[in-house]
Amino acid sequence: MVWALVTYFIINIFLLGLGIVIGFLLHWILPAVDLGVGMLIGVVTTIASVNLFLRINSITEQIEDETLLQEIVSRRTLRVVEPKPVRHSRKRKVPDVERGEK
Repeated sequence: MVWALVTYFIINIFLLGLGIVIGFLLHWILPAVDLGVGMLIGVVTTIASVNLFLRINSITEQIEDETLLQEIVSRRTLRVVEPKPVRHSRKRKVPDVERGEK
């Protein structure tokens, strides 16, 4: 349990450090970007890219099984839904003032 927490904190510190370095580089390249915003952008993009990489990596390990691949393909079905019919509103009759209509 303790090793899992230590590993978790080491990974978090690494990701935050990498995000801060990317933020400094972004601030250095584009001075209009504030340093804090640059760090935030760096941390978010680093974590998002690691998350995406891990998802792709886990999917490629599972795709080796043919039944899983067929299951993934069968889930991607296109359902055609007909639109609701449009109700046309009636035009209001505008009274002709010259003829004295109300």
